[in-house]
Amino acid sequence: MHLAIGWLPPLGFALLVYVAVDNYGLSPNGYNRQVGEYVFIAAATLLVGAMISGRELHVSRRLLFWAAVFSMSVAVSVWGAANLYGSLNRLHLYYSILLFGIALYVVHAGSVDDVLNRYLLLVPLVHAVFLVYVVFWVISLQAGSGLPATGAPHYANIRHFAYHGFIAAAFATSLFVRTSRLQATAFVLTTAALFGIILLGARGAIGAWLVFVAAAIVLGRSRKQLFVFCASALMLSAGSVYFLGAADLVRAPSLFYRFGEGIGRAAYVADRLEIWMQAFNAILRRPAFGYGPEGYIFSACCNSAVAQPHNFVLQFLLEFGFVGCALFAKLCIVVWQECGGGSESTRKRWSNMPPGLVVLTSAVLAFLAYALIDGLLYHAIALVHFALLVVLFVGATRGTCRPDKSPSLLG
Repeated sequence: MHLAIGWLPPLGFALLVYVAVDNYGLSPNGYNRQVGEYVFIAAATLLVGAMISGRELHVSRRLLFWAAVFSMSVAVSVWGAANLYGSLNRLHLYYSILLFGIALYVVHAGSVDDVLNRYLLLVPLVHAVFLVYVVFWVISLQAGSGLPATGAPHYANIRHFAYHGFIAAAFATSLFVRTSRLQATAFVLTTAALFGIILLGARGAIGAWLVFVAAAIVLGRSRKQLFVFCASALMLSAGSVYFLGAADLVRAPSLFYRFGEGIGRAAYVADRLEIWMQAFNAILRRPAFGYGPEGYIFSACCNSAVAQPHNFVLQFLLEFGFVGCALFAKLCIVVWQECGGGSESTRKRWSNMPPGLVVLTSAVLAFLAYALIDGLLYHAIALVHFALLVVLFVGATRGTCRPDKSPSLLG
């Protein structure tokens, strides 16, 4: 019974992601509000379960102080926003993600190792369901001539789907590292996620997965096995996409097309550099507290065809300025210290990293690397996954720390 109950948070997370993606909204602001409400419900459910099971969250005065100071700087940024409603709508999403992360931490503190494999399995499984939907959607567009546009099905934007593909590929590969019982399942899920990434031409996603693999090989111990696993999955997925394209069975803007005679890498880099320079110039005009949440859009600084600067550093500087970002960095340091980041046991775990910490560290590094060139910390579903990833990472880093009272409900 306890084992079955221990599956509830991972299954609930999988259901949250499925419902949020399946009910994708046409309006970015409306969608953020919609996902934020789903996340609030999930956070409240987890917190109630934690209370019933006797878990407690202890917050020090130091942490409360820095949280209050950062909150005041955010209030100043929002007050100076060009569009107060739009900024508050964005802030609503940020707050829901924060509350969700806290709820996950309360539920899983001290027991991350027990539930990690469940998340590593369920996240790629949810993605695999939508991969099937996307492939059928691409095939349905083949009645006409030429390649299908990078448009949006009713449930998810294709670009956002690339973010899901990277997360799914990283989690599925992590499952291979973590357990020998599900290695065949891990290979199937990794290959499926890579197939979707390559089929839809997601250059950033494939690059981020390669960063993840490189970090896991450097930090881990089973280097040869992991290299063979990843190389096999990549060759099989790439070969499948190439065959389907060559046989004209599935026409899509694949990586072969985008790096070939289609959209070249040079144009891709040039577009990014132009956006980044425009965003940086806008930051210099309001360096202290920025333009408030959704600062890129409401500053009217840059290309109106895109909603964010494709770089999380520039994104947060636009929204909260140098003051807000500095305070947020300080708050993160305090949280890390309060969670035992500077303890002797934590240092020992870093010097002798177990497989769970290896894959989570690699996933965080790859996620942030991807977020430097795209909008992973802008879009709602990617933010939800990032909250989960950070909680699991912090929990795996602490390792031996357990809550004061043993869980009786959520396990």
